[in-house]
Amino acid sequence: WAFAQAQKLWKFNERTSLNQFLFYKKVNSNIEEFKDEQLTSRLNFKTSRFKKRWKLQMGYELNQGQDAEQNIQFLEVPVGQGTHIWNDYNQNNIKELNEFEVAVYTYDADYIMLASPGRTYVRTYQNNFNISNRFALGKFLSDKEGIKRMRIRTQHRFGNKVKNSELQQAISPFGAFNNTDLITQNRTEYYQLYWPYYNRNQVRVIYEKNKEKRLISYGLEDLTLKKHAVVSKLYANQMHQFITEAERINKKRFAQAFANRNYNIEEYAFKQSYVF
Repeated sequence: WAFAQAQKLWKFNERTSLNQFLFYKKVNSNIEEFKDEQLTSRLNFKTSRFKKRWKLQMGYELNQGQDAEQNIQFLEVPVGQGTHIWNDYNQNNIKELNEFEVAVYTYDADYIMLASPGRTYVRTYQNNFNISNRFALGKFLSDKEGIKRMRIRTQHRFGNKVKNSELQQAISPFGAFNNTDLITQNRTEYYQLYWPYYNRNQVRVIYEKNKEKRLISYGLEDLTLKKHAVVSKLYANQMHQFITEAERINKKRFAQAFANRNYNIEEYAFKQSYVF
């Protein structure tokens, strides 16, 4: 077996730093189930500029491990109720995995894809990258008390979990992966304008978008959530406050199989509350 761990903090100046972490473990065994190899690598970068009016933080993480291999098979269903078709390209009358294709026309589809965990393990890689910004926007615009407290916050996240990939390909959080190798994929965007315009009175304007693609028992599933929100807090005094919230939320689900379960839902919400 082999084991290694290292960590280093780099201080470039009072405002900028980089933190590195590395962990590696490998276990060899004549028994397949006992074999193990793990890798974890993390980078965290922080900096600030313009008298700390702008703060930037970036983080990256890569993990290597093992997951139970997914057994992919195609099940024949009545014509028009499936998602795939079979083309016997080599004319050997044997249904091979690379001969199944997504049907161009639904009325031709007579196979669905099923995935289930097997008894063998495959190497997997999982990466995550996030970047966040904080801007003291009001201090760039004006010295007036009501404006200079305005702030903006943004955040982006990218993540993938894949199998049957080389390290050089799996290391990128922005890479394009084959559907057969992809286990999960996440994308997140977040924007917030925060304005405490007078004493404790404040307004928040928020936009958020989350996209997730994941492998489930019958293929890939795409989930999307978009959210627009405005939140206002008005303080009558130290003990009493009025809160107003307005939201618009859009939820989508798409899967190649079972199209009758797909949805596109629009929601609106308005809420007022009094806290004392």
